[in-house]
Amino acid sequence: MAFLARQCEGDDWQELLVWPECLHWQRRDDRQRGEGPNNVSIYEGVELEDYTFCGPSMVFTNVKNPRSAFPIADRSQGFLKTRVRQGASIGANATVVCGVTIGEWAFIAAGAVVTKDVADYALMAGVPARHMGWVCRCGERIDFAEHYRTFCRKCRRSYEKLDKDKITLESEHAP
Repeated sequence: MAFLARQCEGDDWQELLVWPECLHWQRRDDRQRGEGPNNVSIYEGVELEDYTFCGPSMVFTNVKNPRSAFPIADRSQGFLKTRVRQGASIGANATVVCGVTIGEWAFIAAGAVVTKDVADYALMAGVPARHMGWVCRCGERIDFAEHYRTFCRKCRRSYEKLDKDKITLESEHAP
């Protein structure tokens, strides 16, 4: 049996349809109540931290090698945990294969297929998803070129490149 929950925020409202194994959510505002659902299903084992964005029709899987002839009897053994960390954005029609972690403020392009862990602030695109660069917390692409420090041209946050696969926020505003 499912139940319906609503959460209001200003003029926007969010509708949650909760099933035993799946959370399906859709977001609409008062001007668009006739629109169809966002079509995102959040299955058992998927954790979404604060300020995450799931684009229309993106998909989370919850079983690595599904077989209908051999269903998983013990759910604790079969579902792999997927974690989407704070501020991460996942584009429309992207697929996130179970068992991965998407880092804080990472950006997954529309249509990408994520099969491996994603670093904080990483920009990922393609099938399978590949690291294409870095993004700021505000969503703008940032470029390190040949330097180990850079700043966002839009919001002025500064970042330090720790190695080829890791960056960190250095300060909220560049000097």
